[in-house]
Amino acid sequence: MGLTRAMVEHGPGSPRYREVLIPSGDTHIVLSVWEADDTSAPVMVFVPGTMTHPLVYAECLDKLADRGTTVVGVHPVGHGNSPRTRRVIRLDDIVGNARDAVVWAAEHFDGNLVISGSSQGGIVALLAAVDAHPRVTACIAHNVLLPDLPESLSVTRLPLAAAHYSVLRRAIRVLGDLVPGLPVPFRFYLDPKL
Repeated sequence: MGLTRAMVEHGPGSPRYREVLIPSGDTHIVLSVWEADDTSAPVMVFVPGTMTHPLVYAECLDKLADRGTTVVGVHPVGHGNSPRTRRVIRLDDIVGNARDAVVWAAEHFDGNLVISGSSQGGIVALLAAVDAHPRVTACIAHNVLLPDLPESLSVTRLPLAAAHYSVLRRAIRVLGDLVPGLPVPFRFYLDPKL
């Protein structure tokens, strides 16, 4: 994914932005850090959705730092600037990445900790918030879906389905018309073992 103008202005190239590499699980992950001017500012650990990374949200996260919140964006294993892996990424890998980011943030900043996530990152944030760190005071989960990206399947249980993404999308649309409101179990697309 190439860098957009907003990513360059509010991510790499922004004076308040830096990246750090931390150990997590059996590998390392990258954290995007936007530091507020006040060292005791609240800290938000942000977990992006499937197939995205914090730089996709760079403009928003940089604005939060402008307004006094330090942001620590997680590049989960296999996402964004974190090292790639050939093994299947499991839910516990990403939850562990979020917890490790919270611990790192707690060690480097004094402010109250909040964990937030977008889409699948919201689910991860909720799971990580349970026992990530005693200083976590809140969890904010929200949802965004970009269904036009077949690459989003590469970090699910269905990575080979990306080759047939247009057929899969049509089948889902037909199924939605036949059985509206049919719930899709989380374990259908992501391994729930923690």
